[in-house]
Amino acid sequence: MGRERRRWLIVCITVMAVALAVFGGYALVRQYGLNHGDHAANQAVSSGGNSSVSGAITPDDGPSASPDTNADTGKDGLVDPAVLAGLNEGVDDSYPGDGWFCNAAGEKARSMRECTDKTKQTETQTNRVMLEIPQRVQERSYWCMPAALQMILAYRGIDVSQATLAERMNARSDVGTVDVDLARVVNAYLFGAEDSNPSGDGYHVQAIDRGDTDPAIASTFASRVREGLSAGYPPIVTLDIHVLYPEIGHASHAVVIVGYDAVPDGSIAQYYFIDPYYKVQDADYGGLKTASAEEMINAIVTNKEPAYIW
Repeated sequence: MGRERRRWLIVCITVMAVALAVFGGYALVRQYGLNHGDHAANQAVSSGGNSSVSGAITPDDGPSASPDTNADTGKDGLVDPAVLAGLNEGVDDSYPGDGWFCNAAGEKARSMRECTDKTKQTETQTNRVMLEIPQRVQERSYWCMPAALQMILAYRGIDVSQATLAERMNARSDVGTVDVDLARVVNAYLFGAEDSNPSGDGYHVQAIDRGDTDPAIASTFASRVREGLSAGYPPIVTLDIHVLYPEIGHASHAVVIVGYDAVPDGSIAQYYFIDPYYKVQDADYGGLKTASAEEMINAIVTNKEPAYIW
């Protein structure tokens, strides 16, 4: 009985020793593998190696120190968790929303499932009309109307210098150009008759009482803009430049209406216009600007002699 008991104890001890040996070996291999893998990852990051994650931010221009010599790493090459915890301090990592994402994607948004429905919805929300009017910049401070007419004539395939137009319009440095002279000259070029207010086809001058806020004024203006752009004859408006550019003083100015955005109910939400003034040209869009419907009417009726030529 004592011999059998002794043999059983030997078997148990042997089994336990084998189990401990196997477990200890597995733990050693796992620990080494993890540390070795983490160390390699840190080497890749510290050496500035290529990463598949877009938008990675790299510190400084000089080479990063290796994990073994970096003061922020321990003896095993791993970055101190305290250092990692401070990397995103003060950064708002909240998702800005699908609208921001699709807008940032630009044209690629049209092929993205996440943005397809939203893109279609946006396109149906507004009805945009835009004429490709060539940009011209006024060559003198009082040649805004000659420059505006030059753009319209160029769009219609007629090349005329601003100096010629200014002479025919009687442009003067003290008063600029009178609206009826502009209409007279544009009608001579495009309709074959020097008539500032023809009963048939041609550009007409619409004078407005200064400060008139009657909604009918804005409504009539909008319908005439639609009519002119549809026919390929963009209107010219004379307005107070200060309303559009508050940093510029009050002065009478002329711009060309080249488009608009209409909302679902059919009303115009904003106008697109080309400004010939050399001081407001943009590096990317030239003189192409936008103004809400309210801003445009306000700029017109605030002018000393409110009017538009359509």
